[in-house]
Amino acid sequence: VIGMDFDYEATNFHLRWNLFNKFSFFKKNLNIDVDDTKMLRWQRALQDALSPQLTHERTLGALGGIIASRVAREFRLGGPCFTVSGEETSGMKALEIGVRSLQQNETDLFLVGAVDLAGDIRKVLTISKSRSLTHFSEVRPFDRLSDGTLPGEGAAALVIKRLDKALNDGDRIYAVIKGIGCASGGGIDADSISKNAYVRSIKSAFDEAKISSADVGFIETHGSGDPLEDALESEALNAYFINGTKTKKMDCAIGSLKPTVGYPNNLPLYNKNFLPYVVYLFLYKKLLLFLHLPMRL
Repeated sequence: VIGMDFDYEATNFHLRWNLFNKFSFFKKNLNIDVDDTKMLRWQRALQDALSPQLTHERTLGALGGIIASRVAREFRLGGPCFTVSGEETSGMKALEIGVRSLQQNETDLFLVGAVDLAGDIRKVLTISKSRSLTHFSEVRPFDRLSDGTLPGEGAAALVIKRLDKALNDGDRIYAVIKGIGCASGGGIDADSISKNAYVRSIKSAFDEAKISSADVGFIETHGSGDPLEDALESEALNAYFINGTKTKKMDCAIGSLKPTVGYPNNLPLYNKNFLPYVVYLFLYKKLLLFLHLPMRL
């Protein structure tokens, strides 16, 4: 299963195909007095400047929905293979699909991946309309001076198995997924998810894992640097952990990859890469250093 989002390259195909209609419009409304032969040469020159000539290989290569099947074919994997697209949740939804398939004994092994590339300027411009971008050269999660995030990109892949099978096969086990939680809320008129929905998603993950908040010592957060998002996440985490640890005072560290890798908007890297990152921390006892510590709280 691969988490993905819209590929802006596909719009280039549409523009190339639609140039004929555009040229007819220009000729009529701008009173361009050239014969059809010259117009055709001009059209072809602009098409070639826009993108290479369309072929069946390029067309198929731009169909994001077939990425998973191509990967499965190369690795000789059987069973289901498909892509999922859910904005920020795409990577985690792909992981959840794989976990549920294993839990139901539908499959013995699942390859889960996600990728987000921010190289297209149209994507960056789209992000800037829907999310606050910082005026600084760095991302400052949960910092009182933070004013936004920065675009980022990345990719990650996980091979997951049922624990008993991995033990029997003698696999090297990097981490165990004990629970996954998700929730939505806020309604179509809301600018962001509600705090209650955030708390419900945390609770469902903890309930499935059969652990309490007192058992947790580290949380890899969303921590985008967007003041509104960070405030909501902070309130939700505090609400859940305070209620869950009333009997004793507990310390819990938090982290965020955004200062290091930026914000892969459609498939945030924290979603699909926090597992490899946390495993790296505990295997090698190393922390990535951020450039702007300490934080202004």
